[in-house]
Amino acid sequence: MEWIWLIITKSTPNDEEPITFFLVIALIPFIGTEISELIVINKRVLGLVIGATLCFFIGFLDDCIGVHAIIKLGLQILAASIAFYCGLSFSKFTLFELSFPLLSLPFINYILTVFWFTLFLNAINLIDGLDGLAGGICLFTCLVMVMLLVLQNDLQLAIYFTILSGSIAPCVRVVVAST
Repeated sequence: MEWIWLIITKSTPNDEEPITFFLVIALIPFIGTEISELIVINKRVLGLVIGATLCFFIGFLDDCIGVHAIIKLGLQILAASIAFYCGLSFSKFTLFELSFPLLSLPFINYILTVFWFTLFLNAINLIDGLDGLAGGICLFTCLVMVMLLVLQNDLQLAIYFTILSGSIAPCVRVVVAST
């Protein structure tokens, strides 16, 4: 049982005191409890939840025991493929009525979607060494996604990004308050 506490209180080189990951881990079960009564689970939301959960466990295992880069990349591609299969792709995303004819080709759409997912995941992983930077960028990204989804009248996904931004905000606050 001691190894669990060591994992939870793992510190990064920039920390003066260990940052506990317990807050983030404790919030995960609450996403699917009370709010689940308000949200209808469909294929897209299921793909988002499965992909995000897989990405969480990839990151958690990497922080705890270290995962080889090829295995991480393969699991990230798997998570992006699950999201694509469930309907989350660039062909479904429109902004200001712009359309791109190449995105209607399923293979190009799949490659672009998987590339974007893995690019974003690895970009966040790359800047994760600086305290608060990854959390701040993710918080800002979630808030922008909420605004874009509300403009597109996709309130279901907007609620999920609102929940995600609410779970990231305390972590950013802890880092900002300690500086």
